[in-house]
Amino acid sequence: MSQFTSPEDAKALRCPLARTFGDDKPLSSECQGHVCAVWRWKPISAKDPRFTKAINEEIDRLHAEHKAEHPLSDRKKDGFHQQAVKNVSADREAHGVPSEPELGFCGLGGVPLL
Repeated sequence: MSQFTSPEDAKALRCPLARTFGDDKPLSSECQGHVCAVWRWKPISAKDPRFTKAINEEIDRLHAEHKAEHPLSDRKKDGFHQQAVKNVSADREAHGVPSEPELGFCGLGGVPLL
């Protein structure tokens, strides 16, 4: 497996360990996905569109809140980035960002270059 995939989609792929070990009953030849010892999860990137969208929405919210409280302030939106990241990271699900990885890969082949 040389690509990131969901555990469900991985079942369509062949396992490189399926017929390698043991004299007993052979293992299934399909990938076992996340239940396999060599399965590795791909972390959710800070560049994930869902994460960046949530950050931008939170920056807009923080800026609007600040402007309502301080109408004469000239503070720019980019001054709220750090707080927006903290807020979104504290409760990813509420902002539409998954808190658990969704894609993974077979660790035997190394990290995919995609």
